[in-house]
Amino acid sequence: AFETIHLEYGNEMWGTGTQGSDPFAGASAVGGVRLGQIAQRRFGIMRESDHFDAGLFNLIVGGQAGWPPTNKDIMQGAQHADALAIGPYFGTLKEWDTPEQIWEPLLASPEHWNSAAGMVGRSWENVQAGKRGAALAVYENNFHTTRTQAPPEIVNGFVAGFGGALSLSRHALHMMRDHGVREHCAFSMVGFSFPNQDSDNPFQVRVWGMLRDLHATGRKRPTWLGVELANRAIMGDMVRVEVETETRRTTAANDVPAIDLPLVQAYGFRDGDRRGLVLYNLDREAERAVTVNVGGATDVQGWRLAADSLTTSNEDAENVRIEAMTAAGGAVVMPPHSMAALTWTASSEGG
Repeated sequence: AFETIHLEYGNEMWGTGTQGSDPFAGASAVGGVRLGQIAQRRFGIMRESDHFDAGLFNLIVGGQAGWPPTNKDIMQGAQHADALAIGPYFGTLKEWDTPEQIWEPLLASPEHWNSAAGMVGRSWENVQAGKRGAALAVYENNFHTTRTQAPPEIVNGFVAGFGGALSLSRHALHMMRDHGVREHCAFSMVGFSFPNQDSDNPFQVRVWGMLRDLHATGRKRPTWLGVELANRAIMGDMVRVEVETETRRTTAANDVPAIDLPLVQAYGFRDGDRRGLVLYNLDREAERAVTVNVGGATDVQGWRLAADSLTTSNEDAENVRIEAMTAAGGAVVMPPHSMAALTWTASSEGG
């Protein structure tokens, strides 16, 4: 049923093994060098088998996003691995006095994470230093707003609100575009909350369960809906997209520096004569009309995900849903802070 089996060895085994500071003490490999050596031996046994088919397996070793140099140590030892996987969580919330402090760093975090100074960009460089040509993958990703002094209503609006639809899906697409990350897992389908780790601010953070009420009402959190919508347009191979848009300087806060953020962003795909495009309007206040060059295609299908506020959620009722939209000729109206997906068949005129 599957063309490739993606097999990861070692889930967060890079720890020191120190009781109290390493949550996986007792199961850790005690550092990246040892983890690479262990993975090398395990993958070596597989590759030596007469029954092993390298074309059917993608052998992945688990890495560390939080300390990228560890990934060089791992890959230097694990030369039998095809790829290294990281968990580049996002969503620090140390400053929350203004909407700009809360939302602008979140919307700009994919750019920062993938830059030369960000954890994904640095992880990529370290993986290449360990084994040139090895791929980068993501074993899990989502908000990690689990140690904060912000009030519960601020935090839960941040992690369970509509902002998650834009941030999680765009993190994945940005990593695919900038670093070729094709295997990407979100964390996680089920769950409800996790205790805030700040002992002076105890409450349950509504994080990680992407399906809010699966069995009774089928409600999905915005993080799920954003990924679901993006997947409607993802196909074949990613292609370069040229976008004409203005930029806006973001607020430096929550461990994300100020950047000039393009307000309209697009990620394109091609599979034979089929085309897919994921669009974002990152302007928090203004609607934007976008024209997509579909080359005269007459079968353009479109879907949109929008909400009144970035804190709008599906926690207690279905307030956020994917809706079909008109996109004849590639004309798309993007409400503030929204995303859309288009698919079409390329005609002889291009597109």
